[in-house]
Amino acid sequence: MSDPSFEHQLGRLFAEPPLLTGHAEFTVAVQGRLERGWAMRRILIGSAGVIGGLVAAGQVVGANLVQRAAVVSQGADSRAHNLAVDLLARGEATLHLQSLPLGGEVLWMVAGLAAMGVALVAARLMESL
Repeated sequence: MSDPSFEHQLGRLFAEPPLLTGHAEFTVAVQGRLERGWAMRRILIGSAGVIGGLVAAGQVVGANLVQRAAVVSQGADSRAHNLAVDLLARGEATLHLQSLPLGGEVLWMVAGLAAMGVALVAARLMESL
């Protein structure tokens, strides 16, 4: 029932790419539209950021946040320093960092780089989906 010559001709027609005329003009038009869109997006995002920054600055000034933070932090500096020193001493005693051939800074750097690697892999996976 099927005509082999028709199927062969149909397969050949679909295998050949169609001839495109005026593709240079089309490319220029599409690139122009894309560039115009990005310029408008940049302007909108930038203006929204400026407006948001002004609103945030107005809220900080209106709430006297700087003066309140200065009052609260007067005694907190020494307490925070003592707490940090205590935590570091306990951490070094627990982990025995003195016996390692490298310092604690190296371990923190490795942990930070590992976290960045995980974030990059997650971003790559989200991009591919």
